[in-house]
Amino acid sequence: MEVFWNTSVLIVLGSLLIIVADGLSWLRKPTDAQAPKGGSVTFHCEVDQSDKTVIWTNGSGSVLFSNTDRYNAPARYSIVGRYNLNISHIQESDNGQYVCNVQDFATETAILTVLLPPGPPVITWNFTGSSFTEGQVIVFVCESRGGNPNPTISWLKNGQEIFDSDYTPSSRVGGISSGRITRVLNRTDHKANYTCVVYNTINSNNKLTDSRILSVKYSPYITFRDYNPLYVLLGVNATITCQVDANPAVNAVTWKRGGKTLLGRQLTRYFRPTTKSHSGRYTCEASNGIGGLKRASIDVNVVYAPIITVPLKTTARELEPVQVTCNIDSNPKPYQFQWERVDGNQSFVRQNRILVFNRISRSDAGNYTCKAWSQIKVSGETPRTVVAQKFAQILVQYQPGNAFIKPVVDYNKGDRVVLKCEASPPGYPIADFEWKRGNSILSETRGTLTIASARLSDNGDYTCTPVNMVGRGGQSSITLTVNEPPRMIENPPAEITQPLTNTETLRLTCRVRGRPTPSVQWFKDDDTVSVTTLYPDFYSVELIDETTDQYSSQIKSILVFKGPGRKQTSNGLTALRVEDIGNYSCAVLSPAHAVTLRPRTQLNLQFRPRVSTREDRVAVNINDDAVLPCVALAFPTPTYQWYRNGQELITGQGHYLVQTTQLGPAEFRSDLTILKVKDTDLGEYKCFATNFLGNVSQPIGLTVKTVPEAPRNLRYTSQTWDSVMLAWDKGFSGGYPQTFHIRYSVGEKIRNISVIPISASKFNVTNLTPHTSYLFMVYSRNQKGDSALSKGVMTRTDDLRIPAIDTRPRYNSGTKKLIVDLKVDASYCLRVMIKTKSSSSGSDSRWVVYQPCMDLQGQNLYQVLESGVLAMNVSVCLSYRHDVCSSPVQVTITNPSSPGLTERDVIIIASICAVIIVTLLVVLVCFICRRRRLAGKDYQSEAATAQRTPPVNGTAPPPQKQSQTFDNAGMTRVDEIDLDVPDSGGVFTTSQLTNNNSSSYGPLDLKPPGYNRGRHLQPNGHVPHDTSYDSQLEKRMYENEMNRRNENVSKSDMYRPERQGDLHFHGPPRSPTKDKYIDLEEKSDPRLHGGGHDTPEPNKPKKVIYEVVV
Repeated sequence: MEVFWNTSVLIVLGSLLIIVADGLSWLRKPTDAQAPKGGSVTFHCEVDQSDKTVIWTNGSGSVLFSNTDRYNAPARYSIVGRYNLNISHIQESDNGQYVCNVQDFATETAILTVLLPPGPPVITWNFTGSSFTEGQVIVFVCESRGGNPNPTISWLKNGQEIFDSDYTPSSRVGGISSGRITRVLNRTDHKANYTCVVYNTINSNNKLTDSRILSVKYSPYITFRDYNPLYVLLGVNATITCQVDANPAVNAVTWKRGGKTLLGRQLTRYFRPTTKSHSGRYTCEASNGIGGLKRASIDVNVVYAPIITVPLKTTARELEPVQVTCNIDSNPKPYQFQWERVDGNQSFVRQNRILVFNRISRSDAGNYTCKAWSQIKVSGETPRTVVAQKFAQILVQYQPGNAFIKPVVDYNKGDRVVLKCEASPPGYPIADFEWKRGNSILSETRGTLTIASARLSDNGDYTCTPVNMVGRGGQSSITLTVNEPPRMIENPPAEITQPLTNTETLRLTCRVRGRPTPSVQWFKDDDTVSVTTLYPDFYSVELIDETTDQYSSQIKSILVFKGPGRKQTSNGLTALRVEDIGNYSCAVLSPAHAVTLRPRTQLNLQFRPRVSTREDRVAVNINDDAVLPCVALAFPTPTYQWYRNGQELITGQGHYLVQTTQLGPAEFRSDLTILKVKDTDLGEYKCFATNFLGNVSQPIGLTVKTVPEAPRNLRYTSQTWDSVMLAWDKGFSGGYPQTFHIRYSVGEKIRNISVIPISASKFNVTNLTPHTSYLFMVYSRNQKGDSALSKGVMTRTDDLRIPAIDTRPRYNSGTKKLIVDLKVDASYCLRVMIKTKSSSSGSDSRWVVYQPCMDLQGQNLYQVLESGVLAMNVSVCLSYRHDVCSSPVQVTITNPSSPGLTERDVIIIASICAVIIVTLLVVLVCFICRRRRLAGKDYQSEAATAQRTPPVNGTAPPPQKQSQTFDNAGMTRVDEIDLDVPDSGGVFTTSQLTNNNSSSYGPLDLKPPGYNRGRHLQPNGHVPHDTSYDSQLEKRMYENEMNRRNENVSKSDMYRPERQGDLHFHGPPRSPTKDKYIDLEEKSDPRLHGGGHDTPEPNKPKKVIYEVVV
């Protein structure tokens, strides 16, 4: 109980304190402050209620102020604002604690630190004098008077802070603070500067110091400059220096190595240069009378890369044992060494100093190297890895192999001939060579046989055989061919001029000599094809072999101007032609020489001029210049005259200009230019060409430009199964450049194609169909228009044999696999056509190309993934012409067979069917019996009600339509629906419908409490025929409501559902729309969709639905 009361009291007091605390809060609390002497400071003590008493006291508890009332406060103290304590002209005595006490709230304390600088430091130690000896213990003391706060005292040695010092602060303001360090003197204290640093807050940027420099005597301290041990490279200059630090100083030392004293007392020893013997430990000794004799040692290590010695050459016979030793001298010792093959097998490596071959072979001959790896470490340098190697050659003696003479080209007479023979393998020692020509041994023993100037007699077989001290190799032979460049023995004359009527046969002769036998071809003018090839009907060549030398041939070639194409003269010889005029060359060719001899003969035939102008008309626009060409063949050169209407034209007077040019050896052209043609210039002009043998004239007509004339003489020159070569004669161009176009037809299809090049007079029509008749015509076109069509020519393309499919293809509609047994090359492919159903009903079908060109190479099985394939045909087509195919072959289509049923499956299916049938029969019998009982009751009620139906609103109801009856009376009442009633909506169900579309009528809820819907309302929606009082009353109420609603029906169109009023009501439920059932009426009958208010036809078909619920 006591614990409970104590706890309660604490809770109450805590609540009071919270309430009190919640009433006051600090605005500004007093905080510690520092200020220099003579300055000022303010301590804040502010709360958010001004009616509270604030008392200020100092550290001794003396009250200074109560609010603004002064008590023991000096005059320099004052209250500022709401009880803030201000101290001005601060004195040392102001240093201390100040307390702010707020009545009934809190007490806060602040400390004032009056900043005073420390006094200068003074260093003392525990010895007298200024000289010390190594090993003495000395205590340094640094004192400073004054300073507030107490100063910090730190020690420095040569500017580096000493951290192991002892510090004693002053216990009062203005007292003495001190710092102490203890040191055991050593050589580092000689001339060391010990400094005492004193500072506090007020002089942290101007610290006070006091220093002492010591003088300490110490024994020699010996070191070696930079490195110990010292690694130096062999063969370079090096030094070791004994550095002695002592007080008093030492200038002479003693050097020892291996216990032996070395000459010289200098501090530095020199190695000029270093040798291997300089490696060892060197000791330096020194003394100055303090601490006895001192010594130190340094290890000198002379390092050098591996020095390898091996025999330069080692010679041995093949299959003998061989050893080659690698000697290595190195400091430090190599960490790896091995033998490597320099040439040949680069992967050859042996990790031994001795290279051993138990049975050396010729493949082992070559250059080897012994390698050693060592890491050289020189003081002051980065360690580096050095590799030393020495080469050794191993020579293996063996006999040479088979000789080989390098092939040479054919030489010409007088050339320098060089035959080179090599042996493979070459053998060792290097083999000499034995040369033979036929059976004669030549004097040459080297691998090269040289003939300074080849002669024809040097032709023949040469043999060489390699030989050395071990044995002989196989011989090699070569045939040397020395040719003679072709040279002319007899040239044809440079020029021949004779009459064209000369009856003697003209012959041109060339005689030539050379090796191999040269060939001679005759060329005319600048042709690149021989004259006998270009004009075989007009020229022939006689070739006569006149060879008498064994090594050289001589032939005579005669070009004879005769042939079946030439006319016969009266003496039976062939006549010359104008076309024979020209420059003939005898080209001498040799298969072994690039130079061609080509002596030339100019043949001139004298004859009277002949006209060669192809155009007999020139077209021009009025006021344009016209050029009339006149081309004639003649030799000598003819002269030209131009005539019109029998009068020679005077040229060079402004209207007519004439210019004559030579087109060929005997072809000349004269152009008559008529300037600015007028209508009077149109007409016929005549050109005369004359030489001493006669003259010739050529009429040329001048007309205006027009459409071209139709081409003439259309003909076909050749044909294939897919092309026809056509040729025609050009008609007059009409004065413009003309192009040619071909029109051809097959059946009713007509096609036009342009001739390329545009000026051609023959063209190959391609991409035709084999064994097809085509009608071809040609016409020309210029910028004025098209010419008339030429006369047509008809031809039929050749037949094309395409491989036939001998075995009837097969297609499995289940696996979608087509099998075609046919082996053809890549120029043929397979076209597949299928017949499929084109509509969902399957009443129509069509043929389509499933695959125009399937590859036939290396396979006979193809995928045809189309569904519903009724029939299929395949054809073999050309790969580059898919439209050219063989006759289609029908494919045999097989359907997948259905899997057979086992006896067990039949028994199970029959059992299930029997159970279902029996169940349905039982249910049907029960249902029919129940419906008959219900139907008997309904008929009785219906008859009674019909006899006493009262009038509604004073009007007798119309007689009801007699329903169609069936043998089963129950079925008649349940499922009959009159489709003539627009709002019937189909078959009614037992679900309740609510009028959601009209606010005029609420639900027709006429049933009294306890009403049984199933007993009074039938599923067909008619008013029940119940003769009971409740039933009759309900019926009247129902009819009254229906009459009222009929007013809304009269406002609607019973045959236009979109214009109907609200015909919905509650009571007998309605069925879904009749569209969900089979409609016995034709929807296309307009009578079912017409408008107006016509009375429905009495014979309109009805919809009757029989519903059996199981």
